[in-house]
Amino acid sequence: MRLIISTIAIWLIASGLWVQLVYSAWHQAVDPNLAQIAALDKCDAIYPSRADGYASEYGESWSGWEAREERDHPDCAPNVGALGFLQFVTMQPPQRLAFRQSAENENKAVTRGAVIAGASGPGVLLMVGLSVLLLVRARR
Repeated sequence: MRLIISTIAIWLIASGLWVQLVYSAWHQAVDPNLAQIAALDKCDAIYPSRADGYASEYGESWSGWEAREERDHPDCAPNVGALGFLQFVTMQPPQRLAFRQSAENENKAVTRGAVIAGASGPGVLLMVGLSVLLLVRARR
């Protein structure tokens, strides 16, 4: 009886550690995409897509305009997530949508994999634990 209780306790601890490992790996993979999506949403409201790509806004130079925008909107310039600010303002709506959709699709795929790994891990650990328990019992 003690062996069964010990095996269940070890299985619970190992399962908890497995789920924690999968959860932290999921966060590491999903957080950059979530930050990118948030940056796109915030900066898209400030800098909606224009046909000229804001070319009329930079009278002296792109770098001068970018420096002013960095002062006025530090969350959007010099970077919009992983995109450079100047690259972002020249993107047209289909490009921005495709970039956002790519980040969302990657998050969905990572989440699906994490759920499968998180759900199957404890079951595999249970089978291994039961196998070890049966081997120990058979040996006695």
